[in-house]
Amino acid sequence: MRHSIRFTLVISYLLLCISPSNTIAHPVDDHRQPDKVEIIMLADITLTPPRDDDMVTLGGLKGPKETKGIASIDTMGIIDLGAEFPAMSGRQLRARIFTIEPGGVVGIHTHEQRPGYAFIVSGSIVEHRNDNPDPLIRNAGDISMEKAGVTHWWENTFDEPVKALVVDIFKPE
Repeated sequence: MRHSIRFTLVISYLLLCISPSNTIAHPVDDHRQPDKVEIIMLADITLTPPRDDDMVTLGGLKGPKETKGIASIDTMGIIDLGAEFPAMSGRQLRARIFTIEPGGVVGIHTHEQRPGYAFIVSGSIVEHRNDNPDPLIRNAGDISMEKAGVTHWWENTFDEPVKALVVDIFKPE
């Protein structure tokens, strides 16, 4: 087993050295096939900002006010937190899966009193945040923490849909 892991690391390194600059290689996280190597082509990101009349500024960050290109939002479950913790009466914990099409945007919003996590299930997305000066590329397996003070927006600049599991606490209106 030790030799197969070393072999995988050597092959991964060699693929990185001989591949074009926009290609990376990494071992697949599958313990049944430790020698399998997956090649991932990174998309060239060309950020085309929305028109200025479609933009607003929140929390010091400029972003699109409209959400578009959402293929689906599937609710996986909701828990009434007041039944669990009386002090949380009127709040719910929910889990949803968002599917965002290529070119889709989740408009700018703030997470005051609505903490959550967004786990990227598949695909990639660009996240713009007021607590980071540069756009972040979130790939499958990455998580985005959303808490008080965070203003952000997402855009899918890639060629494939992205799926994100979003779990948050919110107050239904």
